[in-house]
Amino acid sequence: MKRARSTNPLTAALLVLIAVACAVTLYHVLWPVRAPTLPPTPPEVEVTQSDAPIPIAGLGVPPFDHYAEIVDRTVFREDRRKPPPEQTEVSEEPDDEPPPLEPPAYDLIGVVTTPDRNLALLRPRSGGDVVRLPVGAELEGWRITNIDNTNLSVENAGRTLNMEIDRTSKPSAPARPASRAAPAVPGAAKPASVPAGMPANPAAPNAAAEVRRRAQAAARAGRRSANPAAPTVEREFRYRKSPWAVQEEAARKTKSQSDGASDAGG
Repeated sequence: MKRARSTNPLTAALLVLIAVACAVTLYHVLWPVRAPTLPPTPPEVEVTQSDAPIPIAGLGVPPFDHYAEIVDRTVFREDRRKPPPEQTEVSEEPDDEPPPLEPPAYDLIGVVTTPDRNLALLRPRSGGDVVRLPVGAELEGWRITNIDNTNLSVENAGRTLNMEIDRTSKPSAPARPASRAAPAVPGAAKPASVPAGMPANPAAPNAAAEVRRRAQAAARAGRRSANPAAPTVEREFRYRKSPWAVQEEAARKTKSQSDGASDAGG
């Protein structure tokens, strides 16, 4: 017996594709595809003057004067009358007004009061000498109208300004002159250098104590001359000894006597 050959599925599919491709190719060869044809372009027509639109007579816009009656007899008023024109007020003030004057560039630093009049002491801010001005004087276009103890008033073109005393800046105290050293005497010995930790003048504490003692003595003498009968503190201390001082004095006497007796016995 002969064995039947089995057909491979892949081979069968390949044969089907080849057959379809051959059929499509044969169809295109026998019946080719034709491109669509466009309609013919119409010829261009030239527009002449006779072909332009002709305006219709009787439809023109009338002039503005034709509506004057409508404007004069407005429908927004009850009397149907045109309102009178508004009258603009003419300003009497001149248009070109001068700019306001700047305040004086001065600082009030003081006021001098006299029986006759008051004088204002003014110092320019830009620097310079202090000026004294009375009431009625001119100051950079401003007239001084009043001077008080602490302020003054100036006026210009109806404007009034008050200037108070400037207390922010005070004059600095004059510098104290430096002490000049005494000129050296020719032939005089130079002072010896003082060691560190020792006073420059050892006799200074003793001199201070001596001055204090003399001042106390002078004060006691003054009190004694004013009231001789009043006992002084020193006299009271001398006449009225405390019990502790009495005991100490007695102990010293006893000790001195015992020391003297022991010396005599020896």
